[in-house]
Parts: sequence; C-alpha cells; structure tokens
Amino acid sequence: MDSAYNIISQDFQFKLAFKVPLILYSGIGYKDLTKDFGFRSAGYFDGYRVQLEAGTALNTDFKATLFHEFTHVFSASFFSGIKIPIWFEEGIAEWSELKFKNNGFKIPEEIKNR
Repeated sequence: MDSAYNIISQDFQFKLAFKVPLILYSGIGYKDLTKDFGFRSAGYFDGYRVQLEAGTALNTDFKATLFHEFTHVFSASFFSGIKIPIWFEEGIAEWSELKFKNNGFKIPEEIKNR
C-alpha cells in the first residue's frame, strides 16, 4: 500500500492531507456489497475509503486494483472542487493501473515510431 501511495503521489506531485482507510472483503462479502453496481468491480473508492475484494493472495491483479483505486483517491483530492469528466478520471486510474502492470509506462513501439 505504501508503494502505491508513494508512486501515485510522485505522479501527481501531490501528497494527501489525510490517511485513507482500506477495507478488504472476502469474495462473497465483496460481491454482496457491490451487487447493485450493475457491473463487475474488484474495488472502489466511495469518497472516503478504498474497498477491495481481497481474494486469497496479494497478486498482481490485486495490486493493480489498489493502484487504480488509490488514483481515484488522489484525483478526488487533487481536483477537489473541480468537476472533471468521469472518462478523464477513469482514464487516469486506468493509466496508473497499466503503469503498475508494465513496471512503468512504456509507449508501444508502433506509436513511438510514427
């Protein structure tokens, strides 16, 4: 969790003024909690705390979801009082998740060589 915080804080060049509660749920508990979402979710930030489906291992997918949700925490605080489009906020979170999965953001060769 600390590494996600430090990396995202560096990306935003911004530190949070508060601690973020992190709640981990079993698969069944999380599915029950999110049954009314209308879409599959592995985690979410409710404006106060990050809630994640923990599973049985802290694997790459779990850590990527942690990066994604912590990015929502940072963007909510960083853009506080500014209405940003949901596509932009989700795009930042997806970028952060992808950056984690790839050990840093790399521009694909086919784009870089244009």
